[in-house]
Amino acid sequence: MKTPRTLAALALLLVWWAPCAPIPSQDDGDKPDADAADAEFPPLPLKPHISIRGRHSWKPALPQGRTFLDQPLDVVGDAFSAKGVYVGTPDIQLFYAGGSMKLGPKTYDRVRESVQAIAEVYPQLKRRYPVLKRQHVAHLVMYHMHRVMQETWRVFGTNKRVYNAYYGGPRMRMKGGFEGALFKSVNDHLRFCDRFTGNRFEDGERTRSPNSDTLGFVLPTPPGGSKEPSRMINNVVNTMTQNYIMAEITNSYRVPIWLVMGFAHWFEAREGTDYHTYWFDEGGPPEDFATGDWRSKIRQRVLARDVPQFEEFMAYQTFGECKSVHRGVSYGLIDYMLREHLEGFRAFVALRRDDPRSNTEQRDDFKKAFGMSPTVFYEKWKMWVRENYSKTAILAMPKAEELFTGQPVKEKKKKP
Repeated sequence: MKTPRTLAALALLLVWWAPCAPIPSQDDGDKPDADAADAEFPPLPLKPHISIRGRHSWKPALPQGRTFLDQPLDVVGDAFSAKGVYVGTPDIQLFYAGGSMKLGPKTYDRVRESVQAIAEVYPQLKRRYPVLKRQHVAHLVMYHMHRVMQETWRVFGTNKRVYNAYYGGPRMRMKGGFEGALFKSVNDHLRFCDRFTGNRFEDGERTRSPNSDTLGFVLPTPPGGSKEPSRMINNVVNTMTQNYIMAEITNSYRVPIWLVMGFAHWFEAREGTDYHTYWFDEGGPPEDFATGDWRSKIRQRVLARDVPQFEEFMAYQTFGECKSVHRGVSYGLIDYMLREHLEGFRAFVALRRDDPRSNTEQRDDFKKAFGMSPTVFYEKWKMWVRENYSKTAILAMPKAEELFTGQPVKEKKKKP
């Protein structure tokens, strides 16, 4: 028989343990209620399926009937040692094999916003500088991936009903949705790739699983990103926005390199500019487009007439063809399109999706979408850069609620 002292101790133990335990999970993650079923976008995941790898098994068990990289989910799960975390929703799956993290004074504002959102189920995260355990980090990344997915949908001018009509499910024209795996070290990442992808890219890779029709990624933690989540979020957002625009257009050869590169860097820069993701020798050496806000650097190039001709690099089909300046210019072009020519951007993406021609034949689609040739558009962009990228008139990066309006993003300029 338990004594009152023993019962009191047990009660205190339960109070301590409850906030640290995985949040209640469901078979496939969040299952929308009646109101959410009519919503324009999949719900942000406050209660996804979360499993934690113990010494011998996952607890609770991984969802049945799902795959990852076209392999049974439990087969992929066996590749993770103790302390791995799985998070799943109907649209996205994530394996996390990193450690705990802590928010600090330099944590990005948008990362803090997502942490505060999931703090609804983890009260201990409501502190100013909370420590995020492994399951918290994994949940944070999953929440942020859904958040950015909603934002890209709004930029594309689409919603869940469009995707339901296309494939019978809200997965951005990918039948299987999206997936990702994050590792603490490059060696762990490469061991996983040796077994499941056959590639050995030390900076990570984007994946396509043809049988399940799923886009994903496998990434190591970026340099300096193992203790605080901002750089990892940079890396994930860049990678996932590439997947989101690929999914929107459905065929990689119809997604111009400048478009996918600029789109990914634009969304990444909205998170913060302490880190910028490079992919497969993208842009060559970083030169002046490494860390920091690129916009004043783009303006300096424009004023010095040191930018390439748009129609010259429109036809590039690999990241390796680009130089550092191309990534900066591509970012600047996307910034201009989303702020001043949102409907043209949407029309161009739609034309690329529906046009069966190859990546090298974009000019007609561009002219139809924007009402002018790429050359004329480029000259207008350079004039806009001269005015809006000066140190005294630099535009603020758009906030989420401003993207949600469906109107061109035109924020007030910062005061000198």
